[in-house]
Amino acid sequence: MDSGDTHTRRRFLKTSAGAVVAGATLAASTGSVRAQEYGGYLDEVDNYDGVTADATEMDEVTITVGAGEDGLLIDPAAVLIEPGTTVEWEWTGEGGAHNVVHDVDEDEQVFDSGDAVDTEGVEYEFTFEEEHEGAHDYVCVPHEAVEMKGVMVVGEENAEGDLVDFDEIDRAAVADDEEGEEEDVPDESAPYDEYLADVENFEGSTVDARGEETVRVEVGAGPQGLLFEPAAVLIEPGTTVEWEWSGEGGAHNAVHDVDSADRVFDSGSAVQDTGVLYDFTFEDEHDGAHNYVCTPHRGQEMKGAIVVGEDNVIGDLGGGGVGRNMTAIFGGSAVFGTVALLGVAAYREMFGEESEY
Repeated sequence: MDSGDTHTRRRFLKTSAGAVVAGATLAASTGSVRAQEYGGYLDEVDNYDGVTADATEMDEVTITVGAGEDGLLIDPAAVLIEPGTTVEWEWTGEGGAHNVVHDVDEDEQVFDSGDAVDTEGVEYEFTFEEEHEGAHDYVCVPHEAVEMKGVMVVGEENAEGDLVDFDEIDRAAVADDEEGEEEDVPDESAPYDEYLADVENFEGSTVDARGEETVRVEVGAGPQGLLFEPAAVLIEPGTTVEWEWSGEGGAHNAVHDVDSADRVFDSGSAVQDTGVLYDFTFEDEHDGAHNYVCTPHRGQEMKGAIVVGEDNVIGDLGGGGVGRNMTAIFGGSAVFGTVALLGVAAYREMFGEESEY
């Protein structure tokens, strides 16, 4: 292990064995370091406005992982240090499972915290030496799509834009524990159209899946991997709903959003692996609308509803395509790719004259 890359025993106990092994293995590579233009790298990062936090007078610097209202920021985003400084990244436990990975080719990586974890208080540290001078872009891999990024700048000559003292720079807020507990109390009586009002892929229509023995719901759909697709589904008693993980958007779960004593279904701890499956069969006693949530991404409105029985439907009923909305999952690339390969005429012949592309 590189002498600069340190996990204490206390920190090991807070992470999974996989995270420790990955962090120890990949962070050991110090390779050739390439300086990068970090201003452009952070263009879409919410808490970066061209200002770099100046920590050149500090021997140790702490950076928050999971800052911001949704827990999807690294804060401060850009930090300037001198060689010999130890940087400690500390997890808030908000926003799902995170990691911090030097965003270069693997054989050039200087630091890598390993597998993404969502435990509050986890810490990962690395000491930057003279051979690390330059600007080092890094990213939370599960949340790269939502621009969860940062830059470590070693050596003042590599800084860009304005410098503000580390202790004086505006810091992103971290979700308050007490407020978070109040916000997480489910409203069991909320009609599902209100529950899903801020969900990106819900427009008031419920997918009609009656007649299907098994219904598939994608977990981690959408361009950022933070949707259930479809959001609302109507089924009949006796239908099995199967949630399938896409592997995008970080670690997810699917949890009936009521008090734990009243829960009908709960997939358990959040996981990220592609292809994970969780299923539940809804019977006559489950008649009603069941709101559910990805608990790590409640703040991003990653929610859904399973409606058992037609009498419980609110609003319009839509068509099928359950769990197969490829436009939602891949941003339309599947459709356009098919058109490009087959041609418009062949595409329409295969999928119907009225098919849109």
